Amino acid sequence: MSKRPRAARSNKRSRPQSAPSSRPAASRPTASAESAIALATIEAEPQPQAPAAPRSAPTRPQSRPTPARPSGLLTRKASEEYVYVARDLRRIGAFAGSVAVFLGLVWVLVDLLHVVAV
Repeated sequence: MSKRPRAARSNKRSRPQSAPSSRPAASRPTASAESAIALATIEAEPQPQAPAAPRSAPTRPQSRPTPARPSGLLTRKASEEYVYVARDLRRIGAFAGSVAVFLGLVWVLVDLLHVVAV
């Protein structure tokens, strides 16, 4: 089985060639010419005028805004939720404490009193 020459391949797989530029290379501006054009454009733009008179100070002194009063229904719901959370945390603490006491008791029985031979 012989290999096919490269010219015989279809051009479907090859990348499309970029279109040549419409301007010849000699008439393209260089980077320094482009930067000079950009600089001239920036300098030609009018600069904004500064305000003639300073702005007057606000008549009302700025103070901290007062916190919004919580809604009665929202406060009641939040307080009920915190009751559940506090009760759950107490239960978790009691369970963790009981597990620690149980493990301490097992350690004393096994390691110190040699009740169970391991």
